[in-house]
Amino acid sequence: MGEAPQMPSRAEREARRALVVDALTDLATSDDPERAADEVLRALDGYLAAGEAPAAPWPAAAPDAADRREARSLTLVIVGAAALATA
Repeated sequence: MGEAPQMPSRAEREARRALVVDALTDLATSDDPERAADEVLRALDGYLAAGEAPAAPWPAAAPDAADRREARSLTLVIVGAAALATA
């Protein structure tokens, strides 16, 4: 098995982030937008290659009809039990 990639230090992450910000700033003011766009892509590639971009969690699956029926049934049981308990 291979070793797990080592995470960069906080200072290294900040330096890479600063490179991305600088490249984006240059893109906005550059006389050569293609070269500036290449610099942005290079900075982003370096940032992402270091594993600094956290993986976004997968969204939870939307409840299907069976889940909604089960929740509705459970709600009715709880409300019914509460009504009986207070009667």
